Amino acid sequence: MSDRLTTQLKSLAKSEGADLVGIASIQRFRNVPKGYTPKDILRSAKFTITLGIHLLDSVVETTPSREYAIHTRVVNSELNRIAYKIARFLEDSGYVAIPVPASHPSDSSKHIGDISHRHAAVFAGLGQIGRNSLLITPRYGPRVRLVTVVTNAPLKPDPPLKLDLCKGCDICIRACPAGALAKNKKTDKKKCVSYSKEIRKKFDLDSRYCGLCIKVCPIGKKHRSTLFKKS
Repeated sequence: MSDRLTTQLKSLAKSEGADLVGIASIQRFRNVPKGYTPKDILRSAKFTITLGIHLLDSVVETTPSREYAIHTRVVNSELNRIAYKIARFLEDSGYVAIPVPASHPSDSSKHIGDISHRHAAVFAGLGQIGRNSLLITPRYGPRVRLVTVVTNAPLKPDPPLKLDLCKGCDICIRACPAGALAKNKKTDKKKCVSYSKEIRKKFDLDSRYCGLCIKVCPIGKKHRSTLFKKS
């Protein structure tokens, strides 16, 4: 049953527009702080499903910009739509499934969400945490947005990724205008937020966005189209 349900779920996610789909057992969340685990969202949780959409390279190349800020919100909306479809599919199949909205922290003072989408993605084998503290995927680098669904459905988990994608690279650290990044993969959130507020004011935005550490990552650049090479 788990193999068939997993195959159907992944096929649905891809048909709805997800570029990445990964599944993790909740046992992989054992070191996550209390209050931010799948079981804090759904007591009967057994698995998490992380969905990702690749940001448009053309837009990422403009960051920091109004276009980038708006684009991330559009993609977040798409992710929430797909997460709803997945949760509805599982519920119609007789299980419980709760979508955790994309990029909306439950504790804005700590900048922490109900669940960490990036860590859920790591546990689901989609990538690793990079030196910019973001998810780095083998194909798209950090040029992705994420959403998570928590469920008690019997699914087949994906194996964790065993690669060091950031080995020998500190481009994002050197490029960060706020000096918020470090080689230990710990981000100074106060510095990051402070600079993002400047960007918000400059472009008259209602949310904080920067994206420079995403733009400069060579992993994402290696796998983008040749569009910019022709220009």
